[in-house]
Amino acid sequence: MSTHTRKPVKVQAIFFDGTNAKDVVAFAKENDGEARNGGRYVSVSNNVPSNVRITKDSWLVFDADGAFKRYNVEEFDKLFRKFPATRGTK
Repeated sequence: MSTHTRKPVKVQAIFFDGTNAKDVVAFAKENDGEARNGGRYVSVSNNVPSNVRITKDSWLVFDADGAFKRYNVEEFDKLFRKFPATRGTK
């Protein structure tokens, strides 16, 4: 047995706080996905088999493999850190 670390990979992510469904839908569309605002949740899909339903206090991640994935706050905090913005980006 040996120990490994994951390669650092940049991903796009948005936090759904229950009030920003329009932003989540726009995020999905920017990443070639489709999204439906269900009010208390947002359903997201794309051509990669990844139908995801996110609820309040969840992160939606557009992963390096082209799939959308949902993470709760604890999972997200364990797996990801914010990448420093470069000049000219938000």
